[in-house]
Amino acid sequence: MYARRLESEMFSEPKQHRFSPYESNEGSIVAIAGIDYAIIASDTRLSTGYSIYSRNQPKLFRLSNKTVLGSAGCWCVGRVYSYDSVGSKGTEKYIAAGSSSSLLQPLLDNQAAYKNIAGEKPPPLSLEKAVTLVHDVFTSAAERDIYTGDRVVMNIITKDGIKDMSFDLRKD
Repeated sequence: MYARRLESEMFSEPKQHRFSPYESNEGSIVAIAGIDYAIIASDTRLSTGYSIYSRNQPKLFRLSNKTVLGSAGCWCVGRVYSYDSVGSKGTEKYIAAGSSSSLLQPLLDNQAAYKNIAGEKPPPLSLEKAVTLVHDVFTSAAERDIYTGDRVVMNIITKDGIKDMSFDLRKD
């Protein structure tokens, strides 16, 4: 009997005894820093897999009257700071994060920095154009990413404080 149990343990798959308290709840964030403004925007969908837990989950959090923290994934002075889970950090002019970052970032590269337009130097991005760009990239991402949707909440940060804007996305 003992030999039989030992034999079955030798040929069984290894067992992993671990607990992971982290779960990616998806969603997306875009931030753009201009000459005299910064915009940070996020969608409002909270989901995992094919389950939508909430269609109105905030991902932007005001820390002061001129500082907003945006968080997507595992639950200022015209600058966009980014960091990742292993501690890499940087200052960016624009950044996309979250489940549709691979869809959002190329659009930002093209429209905000003209990175793939030969011979063109990008003009400074006006606040109005940046707001339109945020609207357009989120609309595009919502068409292709099931974790991004429902509504976009945008905080526009200027020397005068923070202004809120929002618009609807697909709800399917």
